[in-house]
Amino acid sequence: MYDLGIKSYTPIWDREKQTSDKVFPPSMFDYNDENDAYICPNKCVLRYTSVNKNKRVKIYSARINDCRGCPLKEQCIGCGINRPRTLKRSFYHEEALSQRANSYTPRYYEIQRKRRIYCEGNFAIQKDNYNLRSTRKRGNAAVTEHCLYSAMALNLKRLVRHLKGPPVPLFVLVNTIQPLGFSSRRLFFLGNWFLSTG
Repeated sequence: MYDLGIKSYTPIWDREKQTSDKVFPPSMFDYNDENDAYICPNKCVLRYTSVNKNKRVKIYSARINDCRGCPLKEQCIGCGINRPRTLKRSFYHEEALSQRANSYTPRYYEIQRKRRIYCEGNFAIQKDNYNLRSTRKRGNAAVTEHCLYSAMALNLKRLVRHLKGPPVPLFVLVNTIQPLGFSSRRLFFLGNWFLSTG
């Protein structure tokens, strides 16, 4: 979203509240951009040592001798731990910070309110009744198609419920949406799925 110039308004997960065993959270370590290193509260350096490509994070570690004789060790990693303190930094740390600046603004609260009204309820209904809890397809295009079929089934049932007069036969709805470009085979499976969901 950052690359596309889209502002995001997502709640911030406070990782520091999850690390109850560490008195010193990552925010107490100063990042040195020039040397690409962190400085701990005891003024020791945590240097960039490795990378985890799967999680897309860089790992910074202190020297084991620095942590072993540190007077603040018990407040940082615990007295009985012999390994040095490490920190993880996302590949996209700066981009994430720029997006987090949008949180807890008036626009953020407006977006969150609209999401609860228009999105969360529909997602819950689709997961419970319209086969959106999981998918057997692979790839963005195939999964997007699966989600659109789920939304179409939900909207078709709402359309039928709000129409006045007798219920509209399924073949009328199929003839209505066929010009949208769906093949007869896909419409057949969509009809079966539509009927099977009750």
